[in-house]
Amino acid sequence: MQFTPIKDFFSDEFQSQYCVGLSYTVRPEDQKLAALVPKWIEEGKVKAGAPDAPLAKAKVAGSGKTT
Repeated sequence: MQFTPIKDFFSDEFQSQYCVGLSYTVRPEDQKLAALVPKWIEEGKVKAGAPDAPLAKAKVAGSGKTT
């Protein structure tokens, strides 16, 4: 499972800072973290998934012959 902070916050449980703009992954062995993420979602601290990627403009050009 992946989660992304909506605001910066400090977790007393893990003595860790979680920062906006970063995403974090809950590994299968991280049962304590997996139990806390739904609570953090309810509290408005994090959202499920990766951060929203900014939209980028792309330009595609090419040349060639048709046969």
